[in-house]
Amino acid sequence: MAVDLTNQRAVDAALRFNDKRDKRVCPNALVNDNESPMKVVLAKDLHLHNNVELVCPDLTRKPITDYKSCNFDSKLRTAVTFLFIK
Repeated sequence: MAVDLTNQRAVDAALRFNDKRDKRVCPNALVNDNESPMKVVLAKDLHLHNNVELVCPDLTRKPITDYKSCNFDSKLRTAVTFLFIK
């Protein structure tokens, strides 16, 4: 998964996401994989991405317009979201 390892909120969201998938990972074991179809982004940056879907905490996928209800951090304008690149 592509995640900014310098952004603690993104790292926390990645750890929560992995936990939901039953993939418990040590925080020090996270790596930034820019080739992955999964990307952690802030909601305010969603407009920069095309042809993507959100991955919700329940692991369902939704359109990016649903970022208010489908995110891993409740601070809406800067919510942490997971994108699945189609």
